[in-house]
Order: sequence, then C-alpha cells, then structure tokens
Amino acid sequence: MKVAFALLALLLPVQAFAIEGTVRVLREAGPPENRVDLLVVGEGYTAQEQMQLAEDAERLIDGLFTYEPWKSLAPLFNVRVLEVVSNESGADGGEEGGLRDTAFGARYGCNGVDRLLCVDEFAVLQAAAEYAPETDYVFVLVNDPKYGGSGGVVAVASLHPMALLILVHEVGHQVAQLADEYEEDYPGYPACSQELDCPERNVTLRTTLAELKWASWVEEGMPIPSPRGMAGVGLFEGARYRSTGVYRPEDDCLMHSAARDAFCKVCEESHVLSFLETVDLIDEVAPAEVPPFSSCDEELAFHVRTIEGIEGVEVTWSLGGEVVARDERELRIARRALPEGASELVLQVELRTDKVRDDPDGVLVETRTFVVEGGACGDPCRGPFRCEGGRCDLEPLEDGAACGPGVCVDGEVRAHVCEAGACVEREGSCGAYACDEAGAACRTACEVDADCAGGASCDDGACVPPKKKKKRDGGCSAAGGGAAAFGVVLVVAALRRRRFAAG
Repeated sequence: MKVAFALLALLLPVQAFAIEGTVRVLREAGPPENRVDLLVVGEGYTAQEQMQLAEDAERLIDGLFTYEPWKSLAPLFNVRVLEVVSNESGADGGEEGGLRDTAFGARYGCNGVDRLLCVDEFAVLQAAAEYAPETDYVFVLVNDPKYGGSGGVVAVASLHPMALLILVHEVGHQVAQLADEYEEDYPGYPACSQELDCPERNVTLRTTLAELKWASWVEEGMPIPSPRGMAGVGLFEGARYRSTGVYRPEDDCLMHSAARDAFCKVCEESHVLSFLETVDLIDEVAPAEVPPFSSCDEELAFHVRTIEGIEGVEVTWSLGGEVVARDERELRIARRALPEGASELVLQVELRTDKVRDDPDGVLVETRTFVVEGGACGDPCRGPFRCEGGRCDLEPLEDGAACGPGVCVDGEVRAHVCEAGACVEREGSCGAYACDEAGAACRTACEVDADCAGGASCDDGACVPPKKKKKRDGGCSAAGGGAAAFGVVLVVAALRRRRFAAG
C-alpha cells in the first residue's frame, strides 16, 4: 500500500519556516499510483549548486539500479528530485566543521556516533508531502564529502567517495525493513524480544532450522548455527549490534560490511517483497465490466497490460477452473464457447523469480475475476476451445460424447451423441441393465436385482443374465452312451414285429 504523504503532512507539526522547492523528473516508468515513487531531496546545496545536485542525484540513482534486485525490477520505479536551496553548503560537523545554515538541519554525530548523519525528518516529510505527495520513499542527499549516513523514515547519505554504498545500505533499512548486521556494540540500542524474535527480516534470536524465518534458503548440509567462512545461507552469530546471541543469514552481506558489495539472498528477497507490496503487476485490464449475453455470435475480448520490462511475469487465463490460455495479453472468446449460465474467467499475473522462496502474503501474484455469461447456443458438439495467438476457437467433442437428453423406457434407450461434430439420436437396448431412476439412460452398475432387467441378477455390482437349463435325455445316463440307447430302440422294434407276426 502506498504511503499517503498528503495525509502524513496533516499529522506532522507545522514548521516555523517555509520550504520552497522545485521538483524535477529523473526517471518516469509509469503512473505514480502503480509505481514505487522515490524522491531524492537535496540538502546543503546552495542556489549555485542546484546543477550539481541534479548530477549527484542522477549518478547515485543510476548506481543504485546496478544492484540487485533494483536492477532487474527497475521498471517498478519513478524517481524525482526535490531541489531545495540552502543558505550554506554542507552539514553541521561536516568537512567544513562548525555549524552550517541548511534547509533541513543536516548534522553529523547523531546519538553520539560521528558517522551518523541526520536531518530534520519532519521538515523533509512535510516538503515531500507538499511537492511530491505521490512519494513512497524519501532519500536525502547531503552535500558534504565527509563519510556519513543513516536509515529510518528517510534514508540519508553524504557525498563521500563511498556515497553509493552508503545509500544502498541505508535504503535497505528504509525500503526492505532490514537491520544492521554489525557486531560492534551500540550502547542503548534496544534488544529483540525473546518471545516475538527480532522484527527485521534478516536477523533472529532463534537457533534451530525449524524456527528460522529464512529456513527455505538453507541448503541441505549447512550446519545450524553455521561456522564463519562458510558460503551460503545459514545461521551466523553476530548482528544488530551484538556479537553473540543474535544471528544473520550469511557470513557477509552489504548490511554487515562494505567488504561484500552485494546483498545476501535473504536481503534480496526482502527487497522484492517490499517493492511488490506497493506495486500491482497489472497496469491495466479491460473491460471494466463484461456485457450480458446477447447473441451466440458475439465475441468477448479481454486485455491485460502488465508492467513492461520485467522478466518472469507469467499470464494465465482460466475458465471454470480450467486453464484456457497462457502468456497471452489478449483473450477472445466466442459466446457459444461458454457454458450456459454464469462462469468465472480468472486472470492471474505472477512474477516468477529465483530471488523469492517465501511469499507469505502472496504479493507476487495478482488476479482479476470476470463473470462471463453463456446462453443456449445449440451446436452442443462443439465444446472445449483452444486458444492460439490470443484467439479462442471451438473444438468438436469426441464421437460418442453425450450432447443432449436421453430417454430410457423398459430397457430401451434413445440417446443423443456426437458423431463427426453433429448431435444425432441413437436407439439401443440396455441389455441386462434396467433404466436409471431418472428414465434418461441405462444403468451401468447395480446394487440389487431390481437394477437389472430380463431376469438378470446383480452379482458384485454387475447384472448377470440367467443361465439356460440343459434338456434331459430321457433318464439315460452318460455311461450308457448313444449306442445303448440305439440298442434299446432295436429291441423294442423287434418285439413289435414278433407280436404282429403272431397275430
């Protein structure tokens, strides 16, 4: 969610002096309402040094976008510069020494730490709210060559030769909610809660893999806790101004020291998640409303415009839970391809990146749902549709697929099935099965004998026709054989002839 600087300005105390400034566009990637809007505020620059401010800001911002994940996600950002005139150059306690008359009271030695460079944050935020209310994050660039910086509500960096590293580190606090991984003691710095753990994403008190907030990044075989010098994500002791009891993800990281000129995997992931909490991957989607059904010949057209220039953005369209198109920014569907009644067409846009393994809030995925309506369009044998080049064409159903109501009476069925793309009526017998309860089709299984027809019985879920009875042979046994029976016939015939002769 974007920071409402206009509302913030109403909550801040009114300053006794007015800040006059001019806003210059440094980078314009897209509409402010759907970009991460950065504002670089110049501090300690006199009227004659405003051109230098423009050059310093451009140099450092260009440098910032050479670091990952800023580099790969650069299309998410707009950058503006707020030019504010100071009466004197530098900062209190800076290279010139003494006090300097500047617009936002920049000063070294905050909280007793010489390199901690601070500004009047209230005044900076009020100026940002007045001149660039769309701002999400404010970076203050102090025109002093002495080493110094700070992070928090605003990020502050000086013009020391290591200014770029200072800025990248400090915005890690501000944008990605990262903690310093320094092991040197900072008296008075609040400790992490033993019950809730450290609030920042890159430090922890937990010492088992099961409890570890970055467990998905730990590869098999990595000891937990991890010995110094090992490469990869693990559990390395020393962070958040404690040498013991607090742990960091990798042995070294830009949040730990300037020796490693890059963020660790966990810190990179934290940046990506923070960026996408502010920005929607979808810039525009149309139509805003789907018109109601009017004709089977009507074609619906849907379009999505995603943020351009980012690798790994995948687009998927699903109808009724079934994927109908992938990686198409435009989808066309004929009304006759839709089932009768209302269906849900879901657009999903997802950023697939190896920089994120845990996305608990689902910020890498955006969805839009359309309710689309189909009518009784006939042509029931043309159902599933195939999408190619953003256009969806109907495909015929396979032969034998049901395409209309059936009627079943006394074991005889009339069904409507598809043949060569046409719906035809076919008659047939249910055989050993009775009609179903609805009288629309033959049963295909049975539970009781009544589910069967023609005297068939239900045997283990199947209807079995009755067995035919064998004809008896007059009482002769199989042992007598045909010859014995033939002999009896001859004897009877002979007796008859003798009787006839005697008479």
